[in-house]
Amino acid sequence: MLGYYTDITATNPKITWVLGGSNSGLPSSAKVKIDGTFGLVFGSGDNNDPKKSTIYYSESWRNSAKQNRVAVLKDRDLNGLRPFGLTVSWEDGYNLGDQDYNDFGLHLDGVVAQKYAPVPEPAPILILSVGLFTLVGQRMRSKRTSA
Repeated sequence: MLGYYTDITATNPKITWVLGGSNSGLPSSAKVKIDGTFGLVFGSGDNNDPKKSTIYYSESWRNSAKQNRVAVLKDRDLNGLRPFGLTVSWEDGYNLGDQDYNDFGLHLDGVVAQKYAPVPEPAPILILSVGLFTLVGQRMRSKRTSA
């Protein structure tokens, strides 16, 4: 089964299950629109029942022993603005199993990365501020000496 969560800071995020096997009552393919940051969840286990499944998160710190259980490959994206695809594969074996990451996989199409405004760095702002104060100080000193 496959699900997602958007409350990524929560200790126990609410999972929305979207894909499943024949016994789960969930579709085998789905179109899902998620606005914002999200995490993915793979449920591996008994009869497609989330309560009896072992849950593997895309964020390592949420998994038992903090193990990385997912590999993500990004399709080539030349300018960072157009939608791209992601191939996501899970490893669900005990103690990371054979680490081939082919136990469950999917391809996400139409992923759009958000562009954020650059955050100013403190060092250039500090240098500009020191330069400005130096110029103001020199100007004030020159007015005092000329008066």
